[in-house]
Amino acid sequence: MREDDAMRKKPYKPTWRDFYEANTIYTKPPHRYGYLININHPEVAPYYRAYQKEIGNPQFFPISDAERFEFEHLVLCGHYPIKLNRA
Repeated sequence: MREDDAMRKKPYKPTWRDFYEANTIYTKPPHRYGYLININHPEVAPYYRAYQKEIGNPQFFPISDAERFEFEHLVLCGHYPIKLNRA
C-alpha cells in the first residue's frame, strides 16, 4: 500500500483552527487564562460594555476573572442575542 492511499483513507478530523475560522467570536485556544470569547469582536463588544454597565464597572476598568466567566456563560447560554455560528 502506498503512502498516498493510506493518507486518503484517514477521516478528516477538524482542528481548533477550523472551528476558530468558522466562529470568529471565539478566541484562539489555548488562552492562558481560559477565556473562550473574544470581547473585542464587533458583535460581542456592545454586549460586553452593557454587561460592564450592568455590574457597575466603568468602561475603562477591566472586569474580574469571575465576572468575565459569568459574561462568557451568559453569551454561551444565549442571554445576549449573538449569532454563535456553531459548527
